[in-house]
Amino acid sequence: MELSDIVALAALAGFGLVVYLGFAVLLLKKPNPSLKMIRLMLLLSIGMAMAGIGIRAWVKMKGPPDFATMTPGPAQGVESITQVVEFPVNDTSSTHVVELTPMALQIAIGTARIVDRVYDPEGKVLSEGTQIATGGEGKEYQTLRFSLDAAMAGSHKLFVEIPKGVDQVRVVVKEVR
Repeated sequence: MELSDIVALAALAGFGLVVYLGFAVLLLKKPNPSLKMIRLMLLLSIGMAMAGIGIRAWVKMKGPPDFATMTPGPAQGVESITQVVEFPVNDTSSTHVVELTPMALQIAIGTARIVDRVYDPEGKVLSEGTQIATGGEGKEYQTLRFSLDAAMAGSHKLFVEIPKGVDQVRVVVKEVR
């Protein structure tokens, strides 16, 4: 849950408490059935607003990845190809997890050696590595993961070297708060 969501929930709860207590004091002085109904309706509407903020925060946390795409592998007869995938970084306070899932044309057999390198907008290397993906289920190889801490917002570049035998690679980037 982000700080803005916590502040909104706290402010709404405080406002709701003040309004509720105000109506309670008013009802002590003047018992009125219509005031009881107004107090109940206000309490329900504030509760629904708080639930809405809570649901919005939950959806943000459990929502889809911040970036997802597919990049093609090498053509027939070519040993490997290096593809460039640009992805946005908006929140520099978050750690970014990059997931690479190689996919075969038919069945993922054996291993696939994936070389990756991430550059920030200024061209500095943020992450560099070589990982081996083993055959998984069906067309997909094992998903490879690595994390990086981006110091600046903007368009970052991921260079992925894709070997022969891999038809395409699914690239997913998530901001982890």
